[in-house]
Parts: sequence; structure tokens; C-alpha cells
Amino acid sequence: QKMASSRGLGSMCLLLATGGAMAGKVLECLKEDCGVTLAVCKLSPSCHGGLTCMETCSDSACESQCLSDAASKASPVGAAAIFALSTDGGAHGCFNAQQIPAATTGKDSLIV
Repeated sequence: QKMASSRGLGSMCLLLATGGAMAGKVLECLKEDCGVTLAVCKLSPSCHGGLTCMETCSDSACESQCLSDAASKASPVGAAAIFALSTDGGAHGCFNAQQIPAATTGKDSLIV
């Protein structure tokens, strides 16, 4: 049951992360506009790993892939931290929310 919840959150994070963003500026935007959720993210090994990966990127596709990969391997707590950061980043325009498709593939998915 916990794995299903984690996969659902991971799916949501994946959707948020793959929405496209300002070219190579996702991490910069998160640092500038999402300080609290970024600080919480750094407490989770999987979420922190996603951020570390993002630091090596030169474009938004790479940054998004880092978050997606981190979400797919995260514990439920890590997935929740990535979800919170992705949601906050989406609210601040770090991700292009217009391109986020609804997840409707089954009971493990979240509908946005």
C-alpha cells in the first residue's frame, strides 16, 4: 500500500517536472522563489539527490529529468518532498503548468 502511494506521488512529480520550464533556469527559479520547500527537500536524501543532479544541468530538460529520476526512486517521504517542491515551483512559474497532462492511468495515479 505504501509503495502505491509513493508511485502515485512519483507520477505526479514526474508530470510536474516534465511540463517544460524556462531553459536551464528551473533550479535558479526554485532557489529564488521556493526557499522553504527547497530547504525541506534538502533534508530528504532522494530529493537532495535530485537537486544535486540539477546543479550539473545546462537546460530545463536535464533538470526535469533529475527530478523525475529522483521521484521514481524515492521513499514515500522523499516523494512527498519532491511533490511539494514541484508543486511550489509550478505555482511560482518554475515549470510550465499549461503543459502538465492529467494523470488518469489507474488507481496509483493522481489527477491534477
